[in-house]
Amino acid sequence: MKISIKRTAALFLAAAAAVMCLSLPVYGESDTETSYFTELPEASVQELPSVNAGVPGVMFTLPSDMRASVITPSVDFYKDPEEDADALESELDNIFSDFSEIGLNTVIINTVCDDKAFYSLANGDEDTDPAAAAIASAYNCGISPYIVLDLGHLMSDCRSGAEAIDTLVSRVHRFALRYQCAGIILDDYYARRNVESFTSYMNNGSGIGYKNWLYDTAEQYFRTAAEVIRGTDNSIAAGFIINDMWANSASDPSGSETSDAVQAYYDGYSDTKSFIEKDYVDFVLLRAYGSVTSAALPFEKVTGWWGALTDKYDIPLYVVHHNEYLGTSTAGWGGEDQLLKQLTIAKKIDSYSGSVFNSFGKLLEDPLGSTETLTSYFNEQIDEGTLFEDLKMTSPQALKYTTTEATATFMGSFDSNFPVYFNGEEIKLNDAGNFYFEKKLADGLNTFTISHKSKTYTYNITRKITVLKGIGTAISEGKSLTVDGGTKITLTARAYKGATVYGTINGTTVGMKETTDTADEDEVNSSYARYTGTYTVPAGIIGQKQELGKIHIYASYSGYSMEAVGASVTVNAEPEPVKKEEAVIVTDAESSGSGEVFATLASTRSSSETVKYVKALSDFTMVYDGKTADDIPSPVFSQLPAGSLEIYKSTSGNYYVTESGKRIAASASVLEDGPAIDSNNLFVKSIGTTGGQSYIKLRLDHRTGFNMRLAGNSYYTAWDGEYNVSDFTATHLYITFENVTSVTTLPSFEHNQVFRSGKWDTVTEDNGTKFRLILELRQPGVYVGHSAKYNSDGDLILWFPVPVNTLSGITVVIDPGHGYGKSPDVFDPGAIGEVVEQEVVLAISKELESQLKAAGANVVRLPTESEFLLTKDRPKYA
Repeated sequence: MKISIKRTAALFLAAAAAVMCLSLPVYGESDTETSYFTELPEASVQELPSVNAGVPGVMFTLPSDMRASVITPSVDFYKDPEEDADALESELDNIFSDFSEIGLNTVIINTVCDDKAFYSLANGDEDTDPAAAAIASAYNCGISPYIVLDLGHLMSDCRSGAEAIDTLVSRVHRFALRYQCAGIILDDYYARRNVESFTSYMNNGSGIGYKNWLYDTAEQYFRTAAEVIRGTDNSIAAGFIINDMWANSASDPSGSETSDAVQAYYDGYSDTKSFIEKDYVDFVLLRAYGSVTSAALPFEKVTGWWGALTDKYDIPLYVVHHNEYLGTSTAGWGGEDQLLKQLTIAKKIDSYSGSVFNSFGKLLEDPLGSTETLTSYFNEQIDEGTLFEDLKMTSPQALKYTTTEATATFMGSFDSNFPVYFNGEEIKLNDAGNFYFEKKLADGLNTFTISHKSKTYTYNITRKITVLKGIGTAISEGKSLTVDGGTKITLTARAYKGATVYGTINGTTVGMKETTDTADEDEVNSSYARYTGTYTVPAGIIGQKQELGKIHIYASYSGYSMEAVGASVTVNAEPEPVKKEEAVIVTDAESSGSGEVFATLASTRSSSETVKYVKALSDFTMVYDGKTADDIPSPVFSQLPAGSLEIYKSTSGNYYVTESGKRIAASASVLEDGPAIDSNNLFVKSIGTTGGQSYIKLRLDHRTGFNMRLAGNSYYTAWDGEYNVSDFTATHLYITFENVTSVTTLPSFEHNQVFRSGKWDTVTEDNGTKFRLILELRQPGVYVGHSAKYNSDGDLILWFPVPVNTLSGITVVIDPGHGYGKSPDVFDPGAIGEVVEQEVVLAISKELESQLKAAGANVVRLPTESEFLLTKDRPKYA
C-alpha cells in the first residue's frame, strides 16, 4: 500500500469578486438541473466549517495495487427506477461478487449517465440512493469504493451570478458529507469558449482578457471543489480523471508525443498539468484510449508522459484501460493480449499504482477470453517474457505456394499465455519454445489454418507430384563437358526419398545411390534426397575426340517416373605421350651457396609460338580438379594469386581447363593470347619467419602457375568427393611449378618455424616434366595452412602461419552457416525441427566469438544473418 501524505487541506473561501461561469463539454447541457432526486434549498456558505477552525492531517490510504472497474447506474445496475432498496442491494452484492471472482479490489461509481444524475445532495436518507447503496455494498463485500463527481452536471443550473462559487462550495461539501467513500474523483471540469461564457466574461471579468478569464475560471472551480472535499472529510482523498492529453508536442514542445484531437490546455482551457504541479489533488486517473500500437495516442507515450509528471510530484497514477474496445476494429484492440500488454507497460512507470477497466459489462462478456486472462494475470500466472510475442511462422515462409514436396513443415513460436489452433485443434510449444510438425500433402490444393490471438494464417499449398526434382548444375542440360580421358563425372540428382534413380551415358548405366550426407545448399526438411553416382569416361584416343552423347537421368517412385536430359560429354583427343625430361644439375646443393642456379630444364615451347593463357583475376582464385566435372573444390589443387598464368586447354561447362589439369571458373579468370614461355627462371630469395608467419620469397621471370599439396594425410570418400580427411598426418608439402626452366639452391631453414628442410626434385605429369619443391614439416600433422600473393616488388610470397599454443594475435573467421547464402532475398533457416538450425548456429557462433576474443584472438564473424554472403565464397574471407 502506498501512503499519500499531503499538506493540511483548507477550504477555499475567497470572496467571489468576479462572477464566475463554468460551461462544461462532456455531457449535453441542460437549462435546469436534472438530478433524479428532489432539489433542496442551497445551504449557506456560513454553515460550512471555518478555515480558522483548523483541519486535521489526511487520514486516508491510497492503494498501490488498485484493480478497479467502473459501474454506472442505469447501465450496470439500478436499471429499473422502481427498484426497491432490497433488490438494489442484492443486485450490487452480485456485482461485487463478480468483482472478487475476477480479482478486482476497487470500484469506481459513476453518478451521472445520459445527462441524468443518480446522486442526492439531501442531508437525510433517501428511499433509494443508487450511489450510496453502491458504496455501502462495496464496503460490505470488501471492495474499496470511489465515486465520480461530475462538476459540469453539478453546476448546470448555476452558470453565472455572484452565487456561483458559494453554490459550488455548498454542493461539493454536501456531496462529500453524503458519500463517505475512499475518494472522490472530479470530472467534467473544462471551460468552454462560447457565447454564454463570453457574455459572462463581459459582465464580470473584462479587462484580463477572455482566454485568461477562461483559464482562471476553470482553475478556480477545480481548486475550490478539490479543497472543499479535503476540508469536509480528511479521510476522503480528492482526485481527478484526465480525459485528454494536456497538450501535444506539436502544440507545445513540453507536451506529449501524441496527436490527441482534444487538448485539455488548448481546447478545455484547463491547465491539468499545473493542477498536479500545484498539489490540488491526492491522486490521478488517466484515460488511456489508445492501444499499444495506436498512431494518435500510443499507450506507452500517453502513460509515460503523465507518469513522469505524477512521479515528480509523488502523486499516485491509476490508468483507465478502455476495455470496451476489445475485440473491435479499433486500431490495436482486436487482440486478446492488448490489456496484458498495457498492464506490463504500465508497471514500468514509477508512479503507477493500479488500473481501472472502464467497462464492467465487457469484463462480464469476456471478449476473446480477455477477462479470464486478466484473472490469470492478477494471480501471477502470465509469462510476461513472451507477452509481446505474436504468432511468428518460421515455416512455411509463404501463405500460398506450389510445391513438389510430399509434406509441409510447420514451425513457429507464439505467446505461450494464449492458445494456438491448427485447423481448429490446439497445439503446444515444445521444450525449445517452438512448435514443429509435418503434414502430408495430397495431390492438388491443401488448405491449413493457424490462429493465435488476433492473427490467423491461412495456407493454400498446391502439391504437384514430381519424382525427379532436378539434376546437378554441373551436368545440367545445355552444358557441354569437354574432359580428358579417365575423368570422373559425378552424376547428381534430387529425387523423392526411396526412389529408384540411375543415369545413362554412352550406353553405360550408372547406378545412383541416396546419400545420407547433405550439402549446405540442400533442404534438410525435404521429401527429396540427393542421389549420386560416378561415371569414368573412357581413356583418351591419341589424335581423336570422342563424342559420348548426353547424360540421361531416370527416377521412379510409387508408380510415377520421370526422365531428365543433362549435359553432352566430349572426351579430348589424347596428346602424344610426354617424354620425360631430365633436369640438368648445375651445382651441388650441399656445397653451393644460396642463390646459385641448382638445376635447369629444357623448355618444350618456343617464344615464337602464340599460346592462350588462363589468367587469374584475383588473389585466392579457387582451383578445381580438371579430372572431375563438379562444383566442389578439393585439396588436390591450391588457390592461385592474381595474375597467375596457366596454359589453356579446353572449355568444359562454366570452366576453363588448363594443360596442367587445373579447372578454373570462367567468372574468376580471363583468356589472353601471348607468346609461349621458353625461359622462366625461379630464384629463391629468402626463407624465414616474421610476424607469426613463416615464408618463402621467390622471384619468377613470369607469373606461371603452381600447386601446393600436402602429402601423408589419410582421406575417405563421401558424396562430395574422395578428399574428406580422416586423419591429419601430413609430413610434407609438395609445391609443383609450371613452365619453370631453372631453380636456385635453397637458403637455410634454420629460421623457418614450419618446415625443417627442403629440397628440389622433378616430377613428370601429363603436360611435361616440372620442378617440385619438397618441404618437410618440423612436426608431422602440425600445419595451419598456406597462402600465396605477389607483393608490390613482384616477388611471390608463400605464407605459412606458425602453429602456436595460444590464440593471442590469431585471426579466426567464423561462418555461422545458413542465413543469406543463396540469394540476397531468400533467407535459409537450415534444418527445422525442435529448433531452427540457423538460430542455434548463430547463437553458438556469437558465444564462440566472445570466448575467442577473450582468449586474445582477432575474430571476424561473418554477418550471415543480415548480409548476403554466397556460401561457396565464404572461405575467401579467411
